[in-house]
Amino acid sequence: MKNTITILLLLSTIPGFALDKKQNYFNYERKVEVPEPMFIDLVRSLDSVKGESEFNSLFADYSSDSKNLKWAPEVEYAFDNGKAIEFEFPGQGGNLKNYKIAYQKNITSIKNENCLQGFQLIYESNKKFNQSESTVYHIYALRLSHYFSFMNIAGLKFDNKNLDNRSVAWNSTFFYNYTREVDFGLEINLETGELGNEMYQLLPQVHLALNNGYKIQYGFGTAMVEDKHSLLTSFRLIKEFNL
Repeated sequence: MKNTITILLLLSTIPGFALDKKQNYFNYERKVEVPEPMFIDLVRSLDSVKGESEFNSLFADYSSDSKNLKWAPEVEYAFDNGKAIEFEFPGQGGNLKNYKIAYQKNITSIKNENCLQGFQLIYESNKKFNQSESTVYHIYALRLSHYFSFMNIAGLKFDNKNLDNRSVAWNSTFFYNYTREVDFGLEINLETGELGNEMYQLLPQVHLALNNGYKIQYGFGTAMVEDKHSLLTSFRLIKEFNL
């Protein structure tokens, strides 16, 4: 993984691939605009503007069995510039499984026209509120050029009743920004540790921006969950407001 990141950073120094400060990434509204990973998404973008909001839901199928279809509707709101909160309701089949709340903040300390950093704090509980986990993520977003961008999300998950039970979670996604409306991505997810949530995913994906704040994302790849291999099909529907 370290070698992959090193290669990406070296690519940004190659003439013709490196960032041209006079360019504006297909007239993107923001200088640093990097797509979000599909499976592990953000609480709004890192440089969100106060008043932005979003509703979206992820659907993930590991077995082609509707009873095992995972879904997770969520509501996101930026209550200040670079600060946002999210409420999520993960479920499976016809059952709501958990409640989830997340906070995200932009912590970029040095003005940089192609890089942003932030962190996320997540609390997730079952419906009886007798079992819960907390997660801390560091987020790094890098635009390499007009067409290429990269996001890395890494952190720790803790059992709130026993902090010795923890897992490492890692997400790396490389994007090819084909047009202002179309992005292609390759997302890699890894989770391992004492919590027992052993998981690996490799998820190619496409993101489409539609009219009136609607977006759709589709991914098809492979996953390994607790030593069981399966194909992974995922879909996310997004509606953004106040942009």
